[in-house]
Amino acid sequence: MTCDTPIPPTDPAPQTILEGIDISGNNGNIDAQRVVGEGGKSFVVIKCTEGVNWVDPHYDSNLKRFQLAKIPCITIYHYLRLRQGRPQDSDVQIAQFFDKYRLLQDASQTECPRAWCDIELNENFQAELLHAFNTHDVIAIAKMQNDWRDCISKALDKWNDLSQLSGLKQLAIYTDDGEWASLGGYKITEANAYPLVLANTNGSTHPKIPTPWKDKYIHQYAADITTIGTCPGVFGHCDLDRFVGTIDELRVR
Repeated sequence: MTCDTPIPPTDPAPQTILEGIDISGNNGNIDAQRVVGEGGKSFVVIKCTEGVNWVDPHYDSNLKRFQLAKIPCITIYHYLRLRQGRPQDSDVQIAQFFDKYRLLQDASQTECPRAWCDIELNENFQAELLHAFNTHDVIAIAKMQNDWRDCISKALDKWNDLSQLSGLKQLAIYTDDGEWASLGGYKITEANAYPLVLANTNGSTHPKIPTPWKDKYIHQYAADITTIGTCPGVFGHCDLDRFVGTIDELRVR
């Protein structure tokens, strides 16, 4: 009988990690060449629209700057707003945003990554919901959460209908665990079909994934609070993102 020498385990292949940035008009004038060159960013997510009939005034200039800087991947995001008692507005919001994403894709020589829908507590709604929680007003909490879930579901349904007609990708949903829970989002089981952009800037290497997702698509790991994000070419603080995978995978995943 012979004793074979055990073969030592091999280290797993290192993961490819892409660094990115998401920006809005709040970041002011951006030097995209420095963001790509000195900052080493491989993708940018540019704020495009918010609510109904509002386009970020810096959208066109930001888009042009990053196109000229030849950043490998560009996509855009919409900030979803709920007008109290009018969740149907989300249909209009998403239709307007979808038109912008389709124009971006039509003008691009490569496939664009998924567009993002930013879902978080808007200022007025946040104050009202916080008051309801503090006063234990369960009826008001349930009403506001139902309105938000209706708004989100209508937005997702609208994008799904439009993307099926055009062949464009599904949305990615940007949110964090705390706000998603406050909105009652864990009851929106169909959200799992939309990849999660997880906003978690507390420095955790294993951030909590909100229900119903099992994993994150992109991690926003730095912003203007807790873990401060900075990048050459951007004055002040900024939002920084990571994607595990290659450029081609970001474009198609």
